[in-house]
Amino acid sequence: MEDSDKNLFQIPLNLSDAYLHRILNYLNQLYPKQEWGINFIKVLYDSQKLKNESDFQNNQYNIDRTLIIQRFDFLLHNSPNQNQKQKEKEIYTFYKRMLREKQHIFTFLFIENVPPDNKIRL
Repeated sequence: MEDSDKNLFQIPLNLSDAYLHRILNYLNQLYPKQEWGINFIKVLYDSQKLKNESDFQNNQYNIDRTLIIQRFDFLLHNSPNQNQKQKEKEIYTFYKRMLREKQHIFTFLFIENVPPDNKIRL
């Protein structure tokens, strides 16, 4: 692992979608057979699509949001590499960070004026 790659895990957790995508893309390249990271990025894409293309006040929005959160919870309850924690350490480290920060990842799905990147634009 290069020094710049190690820094991905040492900087403070920024919950923007760009940061999460960068880390997940790196992990998915490092561990192409690991399905946990691939499934996580699919949940991120679906959440962004929901936020960008659906009406916040629509009942279907609430149903779709619930399904996304359930998929996310499923990922958090089924850790990656449960049998190989030492072999794929970086993805497990990312998983533990997501466990700690789980309340903040999908804030934008619950508050209408918060964009998917969790940054307020003035």
